[in-house]
Amino acid sequence: MSFPAPPLNRASKVDPGAIAKSLEFGSGADRLSTAYDVLLGYQIFLGRDPESSFVIHEKTGKPVSELVLDFVSCPEFEGHLSRSLNESAAVGRADSTSEPTREHIVWLQSVLSLSEEQSRLLNQATTWRELLGMLAPELGVAPHMPSSGQSEHAVLAVLERMEAILREIRDDLAEVRSLQKRARSLS
Repeated sequence: MSFPAPPLNRASKVDPGAIAKSLEFGSGADRLSTAYDVLLGYQIFLGRDPESSFVIHEKTGKPVSELVLDFVSCPEFEGHLSRSLNESAAVGRADSTSEPTREHIVWLQSVLSLSEEQSRLLNQATTWRELLGMLAPELGVAPHMPSSGQSEHAVLAVLERMEAILREIRDDLAEVRSLQKRARSLS
């Protein structure tokens, strides 16, 4: 399976409700996170292992869906997604996991609610670029191949816009979380 070399292209700003809808969770996301969930989340969404056992402990015990939202709304994820989708060679990673393992794929399939086609594509992913390229539409972005006539300047402009959009998503997710907390406190 091969995804076109992006930059990413997003047709319009995604509102918080659309973000929440685009990230539909599977039954595995209802349970409380373990140290194993935190480790896999770091490897998949940030491209590295957690920096310490303290960080693992700090993130353990929250719903897995909340853990995933934390990862995809952090600025480090924006950089990891951009690097992974825009590099033609293997992505340099801070951990020893140079490519996705069956464990990563099975975990994602249990946590995210994927169609049969999405699950099939995920099973075929052999690189982080392919795996994250498959997940990018779930996050409201899609791989896009610039035409060969596009200048490097135009491609950089698209990348800058993509980063701005991802920051907006992170901010919208934070607002959704705040509204959810406020609604829970009122009930």
